[in-house]
Amino acid sequence: MSDVPELSAIVVACESGLDLRACLDSVRLEARRERITAELVVVDNASRDGCTDGLEADGVLVLRNRSNRGFGAAVNQGFRQAQGRRVLLLNPDARLTEGALGRLLAELDADPTVALAAPTLRLADGALQDSPRRFYDLPAVLAQRTDYGRTASGERARARHVMQELDRSEPVDVDWVTGAAMLLDRSAVPTSGPFDERYFLYFEDVDLCRRLGAGGRRVRFVPDAVVDHAFRGASRRQVPWNPLLWQHLRSGVLYASRWSAGWWHGRWWRAGLQRLVRAGGRAAILGAVAVGLAQAAQMTLLPALVGVAACLGMFALPTRVPPVVGRAPRPSLVRSVAGLGVAG
Repeated sequence: MSDVPELSAIVVACESGLDLRACLDSVRLEARRERITAELVVVDNASRDGCTDGLEADGVLVLRNRSNRGFGAAVNQGFRQAQGRRVLLLNPDARLTEGALGRLLAELDADPTVALAAPTLRLADGALQDSPRRFYDLPAVLAQRTDYGRTASGERARARHVMQELDRSEPVDVDWVTGAAMLLDRSAVPTSGPFDERYFLYFEDVDLCRRLGAGGRRVRFVPDAVVDHAFRGASRRQVPWNPLLWQHLRSGVLYASRWSAGWWHGRWWRAGLQRLVRAGGRAAILGAVAVGLAQAAQMTLLPALVGVAACLGMFALPTRVPPVVGRAPRPSLVRSVAGLGVAG
């Protein structure tokens, strides 16, 4: 009999409280129901509430980080320690309901092209979370994050994005699903782990599903497999002091830079934008210095002084210091003709 478990469940904990143990208990219960061997791996991202204390005594492999490494990096860390042929990724605030694990396993077993199977996520009030979804486009982003979503066209864009028209009577292939609960075929992802660790939080699940699709594998939504999820949506508080909002925006920009059309990667506009940002930064610095000097001297010409300093910062200061040595000679017509003549 092999000692390799049939299933590895990876849970990333960070101040997860009592939710974590309830999550792990649901995995144990469902594994016994399906009569499969399972290992539990918890990656603790520097929790201070003691949520992972004593788990080792219950047979859980606990990997403790001294700092919060981010969700994707922590999942990869657990993935490299896990041994199961099937890998279940589960948020600590999620619980498998009866039969959910078996239905997800059945989808992977029935079709070798399916790399990922995902359940219905049911919220505490009984409503269904917006998973699965279509890949983002500009109308969907605007509908999710701006007042455009309150207009008739914005509502249609959002409805299309979250697949409100989806027939949930049977399993169906979709673009992407949220990473709160997903079952992976281990052979479909790199040995280093499923997620791109440049995403500290958010969009790592969208990126994973897109990479799987680009590699010819399928992402399958299994509606009759249900997971209860105490979703809080912390990044949706759209106030400047919410750090999770900024993490969401940063990850969104990273995702767009990787998967958008070729014009996004063109250097012509990126170089111009970089120059504009540098110029604006210098203007802001000199403007702040001018404000400080004017206030110290109690000057009344403050607006004019700030304006002059900002203009100097944008146009007068050099953006790059040329090297003292090693500067390549500039090409000339004479040298080019001579070189062609020697080359023959």
